Amino acid sequence: MNHIEESTTDSAYRSVRALKEWLKLTRRKINEEQKHIPGSIILPHSKWEKYTCYYFIETLNFPELQNEVRDHLIDMTAANTAIPKDIIRSCFNSARVESLKMYDLGTPKLEIVPHSIPVRRRSEPKRSSRTLLIPNETSQELSSPVPTLQLSDIDADKAQMTKLKIGHLHFEVPTRIFERLTIKAEQATTNNAERDDLIIRLFLRYNPLGPGTGFFWSMDNRVYKFLEENNGGRSVIEGFASPFNHNLDNFCSAFNEDMKFGSRGSFFDYISALDIPVKMIANPPYTLNVLNKAADVCIDYIERVPGSECIMMYPDWRDSEGIKKLMNHPKCQYKIFKNQEYTVHDYSQDKVIMTPMSLIFFIISSGTPSVSIDDMAEKIGESYNETVAGKSPRWLDRSVGSPIPSPGRNL
Repeated sequence: MNHIEESTTDSAYRSVRALKEWLKLTRRKINEEQKHIPGSIILPHSKWEKYTCYYFIETLNFPELQNEVRDHLIDMTAANTAIPKDIIRSCFNSARVESLKMYDLGTPKLEIVPHSIPVRRRSEPKRSSRTLLIPNETSQELSSPVPTLQLSDIDADKAQMTKLKIGHLHFEVPTRIFERLTIKAEQATTNNAERDDLIIRLFLRYNPLGPGTGFFWSMDNRVYKFLEENNGGRSVIEGFASPFNHNLDNFCSAFNEDMKFGSRGSFFDYISALDIPVKMIANPPYTLNVLNKAADVCIDYIERVPGSECIMMYPDWRDSEGIKKLMNHPKCQYKIFKNQEYTVHDYSQDKVIMTPMSLIFFIISSGTPSVSIDDMAEKIGESYNETVAGKSPRWLDRSVGSPIPSPGRNL
C-alpha cells in the first residue's frame, strides 16, 4: 500500500488494478478448489472483502509484518472454508502471478459513465446520484496522461451520492463528503489538473480499503460533538480517520499524502511525538495488532504527558492484550455496550447505523478526565434513543454489514 502513495498516478492506477485482480482471482480459485474438497465451504464475496481489508490495514501499519499478516490471512481463509492451507496458499501464489499481467495496461483515458439510481431498501428514502466522468484506458488523443474530473449535468442539489470511476475501478461517496474533499483539493493545488490528480490519487489509495468493511464506520458524530464541546480546555484530536470520514478538523490518517486534505499524518507517529496535553479520540481499525499498539501508545502518552486524555472505542474482544491492559490500568474507566445499545456513523453512506457486535468505550487520563464514563454513556444512550425513536422492532433488529473479523477467536 505504501508504494502506491509514492508512485505516479498512472502507475498507482495499474498497481491498484493488479491488487484488485489478484484478490478477485484468488477468491475465484479458492471457490473452484472448494468444489473438489468434500465438506468445504464456499468463500462469499462479503467475507473475502473483510479479510482482505484486514490484510491491507495490517500491512499498511506494520509493513515489517507483511509475510506474517499474509500467512494469517491464509489461516483465516482456510479455517472458514475447510480447505487445506497448502491449497489456499497455492491459490494465492498462482493468482498473484496472473494478476501481475495487469501492469501491461496503458494510462487511463476518458470514459463517460451513465448516471443511475442506486437500488434501495423499501424503508429507505429515494437517493439520486451524480456521476463523474473519469479517464479509463489508453488514448492517443489525450494531451496529458493525468486524468481530469468532470461532472455530468445531473442536478447537483438533488444528488446525495457521487460515483467516481477511474478506469475499471469504482468508488461511491456521499456527495456532501465529496464536495468537502474537492474544496480541500482546490486549496492544496494551483490549477484544475493538479486538483483532479490529487482527488484521483486519494481514491486510488483508499480503494483497497473500500466501504462496506467497517473501515468507514465512526463513533456517532453526536457523541463526537459532545466530547469536543466538553474538552476540559484541551485541543481535541481524532486519532484514526481519513479525508472521507473525519468528524474533527484535527485528525490523523493512514497516508502522509492525506496531509494535503488536512490530516496530521499517521496516528502512531503523531502521538509518539506529542508532548502537550490534548484530548485524543481513538477508534482504531479492528485488527489485533492495531488495537494492541494503539492501547500501548495511548497508555504511554497519558503516563508521560501531564493533563493528557484518551477516549477509545474498541470491539468487545476482552481476550486481547491491548484491552486487558486498558481495563487493568488504574487511571482507566470503561463501559461495555451490547449490540443494539448504541449507534455509530457509517460514512460510506453518511448515515447512522447499528452494528451486530458489542463495543467497549474507554476513558484514560493522567489527571481528572474532562467527562466521566457515565456522562459519555448517557450521551451515547441519548443518541441511540434519538435514532430509534418511532422505529419498528423489525428496524431495530436490522444490522448493516459487520466490521473486520477478529484475527483471534472471532474467525
